[in-house]
Amino acid sequence: MVLIGDPAVDILIVAAALAMMSALITKVTLGEEGRKSREKMKEMQKQLKAAQKSKNMKKMQKIQKEMMAAMMENLQHSFKPMLVTIIPFILIFGWLYSTYGVGETDYLFIHVVGKGGEHLFTWNDVPGDGSGQFEQFLAGELEINWLENAQINKSKDNRTITVTNGENSLTAELKKEKNRVAISPKDGKTREYVLMEEDGKMNVYVERSVIEILGVGLTWFWWYLICVFAISIPINKLLKNY
Repeated sequence: MVLIGDPAVDILIVAAALAMMSALITKVTLGEEGRKSREKMKEMQKQLKAAQKSKNMKKMQKIQKEMMAAMMENLQHSFKPMLVTIIPFILIFGWLYSTYGVGETDYLFIHVVGKGGEHLFTWNDVPGDGSGQFEQFLAGELEINWLENAQINKSKDNRTITVTNGENSLTAELKKEKNRVAISPKDGKTREYVLMEEDGKMNVYVERSVIEILGVGLTWFWWYLICVFAISIPINKLLKNY
């Protein structure tokens, strides 16, 4: 089962907005000379391919020299759109980093659960199934050290579990519509886990990233880059910026 979290959708929307803004600004600020310069570059690339195919070394060297000059011209035309967009990009990128890039738990936005994720506990069995699975999860995963003699209760609607011991407490909230369980210690950070209904039971799993690049999980930064490139390329082609 593959799940896409709400943060992934938020970042997708932000990436789409930035890609659209960048493409429109490029369209407006590039000007006729800039478009002609890019068309000239495309034509020279075609000529270079033809020269390579015919193995005409002199023509290849001539075209490559002309392309270097054309590339410098292209960079000059691209500088104006870059100046206009760089400040909004820095501000929004900073917000993305502060929201999703810091904290104890790294955000992974596309997840697979079941065989790929560790089973933590079964919601239906809390409290009182005798296995102590829920308590083991709290002590091991969340490092809760005040569980001895703690009271564990579940609400009548089966949506909330409360654990209390004197001044210490935490709540576990069932977010069935989002396939999530949120665990919130009184003085700690809320963490979310994946919920799966299997054979009439509601099982809770730790999340696992579907995609890994050289052993690195698909974090907010990689997800943002994928979204930006996937959206900006067709938009720029549609607006004939390339």
